[in-house]
Amino acid sequence: MDRLRPVDPPHKGIRNAFSQVSLLAGRTDFADPEQVRQLQAAASELFTVLRDHKNQEDTFIFSPLDQRVPGATDDERAQHVLRHAELDALESALASFDGTQTNDEGHSFVLGLSGFHGRYLIHMESEEAHAEPLFLEHVTDEEMAADQGAIMAQMPFETLLLWFKYIVPARRIADNRQVLAGFTSAAPPEAVAAAMEVLASVETPERLQAMTENL
Repeated sequence: MDRLRPVDPPHKGIRNAFSQVSLLAGRTDFADPEQVRQLQAAASELFTVLRDHKNQEDTFIFSPLDQRVPGATDDERAQHVLRHAELDALESALASFDGTQTNDEGHSFVLGLSGFHGRYLIHMESEEAHAEPLFLEHVTDEEMAADQGAIMAQMPFETLLLWFKYIVPARRIADNRQVLAGFTSAAPPEAVAAAMEVLASVETPERLQAMTENL
């Protein structure tokens, strides 16, 4: 039986979000205020999930693993500090744009975003190759399932909707059915309706039906 992989869902969602923001940044006219606002809105969603992911990893993966294997996540924690300093700088730069910048200034932002994107992909691959396998050696599926419940319970609902927006289109239908079955059975009807509205905006009708039918 396949093990749960705790970083697989968020990392797939992050790759999806990064690709969308990178694509949008590359075609943005930085002298057009509306196009700049659209990029700022998309980047804000990316930055939100990146910060949430860091907090979840620190709390539910790195801390338990360090308790079992002291120092095991030192490299990953150091990378978090570096990557999130980059995130803060990019966010600040983009927030200063108002549609009166030259496209040369925009190009400088796009280059910075591209470098950040590449380094973050390498960072995630390192976690998948090192931290996650070590974590799986020391934590049971039952413990991880309990953690998943705790994560969803303490997460702001708007952040949860963002994760649905980016993770679900990036995962297999069977994986999504498992998650959505638990969510729809536990969440209030208005929360389920909000989640389905988000999914309908990012999924094909065929995939959405396949992952929600008879839940």
